[in-house]
Amino acid sequence: MAVVDYAVACGWLDQVRSEGLRQEVSEAAYHDLPAMVADLPAPRWDTVPATTPVGDLEREFAITLLDIAAEYDSLSGADRRWRTIFAARARTAADLLVLFLDIEPHLRPRRNDPALAAGLERLAFVQEALQARGSRRLTRAEFDSILERAASGESLDTLRAAWDGPRQTGRPDSRGGDHVVESGRSAVVAEPEYVLVVEPLEPDPVVVVEPVVVEPVEPEPVVVRPAVVAEPAVADPSALDVDRARVAKYLEQALAEERLGPGEHAARTVGVWSATTTRELAKLVVDLPLPANDPLSDRKPDPHSDDLITPAHRQVVLDRLNRAMAGGVLTLWEYETRLDVAVRARTFEELTPAITGLPSGW
Repeated sequence: MAVVDYAVACGWLDQVRSEGLRQEVSEAAYHDLPAMVADLPAPRWDTVPATTPVGDLEREFAITLLDIAAEYDSLSGADRRWRTIFAARARTAADLLVLFLDIEPHLRPRRNDPALAAGLERLAFVQEALQARGSRRLTRAEFDSILERAASGESLDTLRAAWDGPRQTGRPDSRGGDHVVESGRSAVVAEPEYVLVVEPLEPDPVVVVEPVVVEPVEPEPVVVRPAVVAEPAVADPSALDVDRARVAKYLEQALAEERLGPGEHAARTVGVWSATTTRELAKLVVDLPLPANDPLSDRKPDPHSDDLITPAHRQVVLDRLNRAMAGGVLTLWEYETRLDVAVRARTFEELTPAITGLPSGW
């Protein structure tokens, strides 16, 4: 629908044809949608140069896509809110691209584009602002103001100073008197009068220094210890897109199981796509509570492949196949073949071919 709206706004589609196309799209199957709108003009963010300027139409198109993603639970409400602020102030295609890298799989190869570095840095800054808001270093109004200023291109160092500097409200000033500091401004309410009283100074006592006898100190024996050769530091492995997708999916499951709140989920998801090493990815999930159960894991010490599966085991495999189909990992023929295997399977051995070869993130 967003592509149809964009084509109408550009004047490429008249009202009559747009209404007919909307009806066809609403009744079409999911895998038929790309072919139905292939001839309509729409921003191709997978190929457009990152430095291409964008106008109001492109910004409105991006905001519509964010609304659709939130409607289908691909984004939380809080995540959609700050992304909409950034989309409304985007100046180039790079500003819009970084908002969809974690929700549009076909855009992930563009993550290594140097032109997106500044935008990714601003997304990482959003995570810092969310953490500052969670620790009550920022009020709601201050948090909203910082998001607006960050989206407008203001220096990130200047914005960080907004919650790193001293902030006092309604407390006495160190200068004494009835000074009150409110929002960084000093207001003098009343200043009492003071009388300076000078007392005579007493002479300092005379200190007599006695000579100190220093006894010779015998040197301690020198113990020669073998030199310890320091092992070279091993660099953290670089984070791959497969690793990021796996961690992002784990966070989605934690959100669905209420082991993670919406705001914290949004902050950690931003951290997933700004992480550069596996250590940084691990920090995002290491403190999460363990799930209550794991239907696919056989907890017996000696599992047997001919054990009968339960409906829960089958449903987990069906969910993985649906996600892989929606994400473009499987073709329609592969999806139907694996689906038939999963439906007919009665044991773990018969169920395994349905998910063999699927990436760990799906």
